[in-house]
Amino acid sequence: MKMNHKTLGEAVQAYSAWIGSDPLLVQGAGGNASWKEKNVLWVKASGTWLKDALDQEIFVPVDLADLQSSIRENDFSHIPKVVGESTLRPSIETLLHGCMPQKVVLHLHAIEVLSMMVRSNYVSILSERLADYGYRWAAVGYQKPGADLAKEVALTIKDDPSLEIILMANHGVVIGGRSVDDVDQKLRALCAALATDPIGRISCKQEIASASLGGGYFRVNDEGIEQLAIDARLFDRLEQDWALYPDHVVFLGARPCLMHDKHAEIFDISKSENSLEIIFCKNLGVFSRGKLSAAKLAQLRCYYDVLARQKLGQELAVLSHQAVASLLDWDAEAYRQSISK
Repeated sequence: MKMNHKTLGEAVQAYSAWIGSDPLLVQGAGGNASWKEKNVLWVKASGTWLKDALDQEIFVPVDLADLQSSIRENDFSHIPKVVGESTLRPSIETLLHGCMPQKVVLHLHAIEVLSMMVRSNYVSILSERLADYGYRWAAVGYQKPGADLAKEVALTIKDDPSLEIILMANHGVVIGGRSVDDVDQKLRALCAALATDPIGRISCKQEIASASLGGGYFRVNDEGIEQLAIDARLFDRLEQDWALYPDHVVFLGARPCLMHDKHAEIFDISKSENSLEIIFCKNLGVFSRGKLSAAKLAQLRCYYDVLARQKLGQELAVLSHQAVASLLDWDAEAYRQSISK
């Protein structure tokens, strides 16, 4: 797309709002964007949504020289210094943006990319799919978002300063460019190269569609999310392939609550360690206790979109128990979730 705006900041904000409205590129508060202007890095604030870029103040100015100094000194625990009087908290990925030398940086959990980066054999697939990709790229293994991920990316870029795209296992992608148009071109070409057709949907019978669990549980009204329960190919993945990437765990928990028998008593399920906010009832549907937040709905739909792009038998790489525990016991993510919609 061509962005005709007076300033780079205006172009990034308009582009952020545009891609933020596409759930195949951005899911809820996930992902972030930034631009560098003199000695300031403007980065999306934690917990804000890219789609709101034209309606709300979602970008916060950070001291770029200070940030880059800490990166050169390998101090990835450094807290970015906010310029001025903004009360917004910079994204937990601010250091990641500082590692990229380009003027515009985009970090997304784009579905076509994420669907590839959760596969156990992503390295060989990337080598094949991106053989003719016209931009410099590299892939890194999973690291906890924030300091650990920024450090890994910084080391990768230090080894090859010409890199423009970093693909991150169980996470997504970060893209750097000289302009919004440059970044967009790289993103579109990447998604096209990694695209996978989703499996066909299973039709939901009328008697099933009208079923209810009762007890304060309501059907999640989304045809894609519903497939997680009524399509055996997807339901069978829920138990073993749940914790695939950080945002999914942070917003939806460490494990799913599964009901294999639609006649099972809800009170029996409550004895488990699983959260009862969301129940996946085999052959019946997905139910929530009360109305789910927009953030959780976005993550449920993202999960369906990722699973629907996996072939039968495709092995996925789930996050370790230690990695999951680290994400859930983290003040930065607790803050982001607390202010989500």
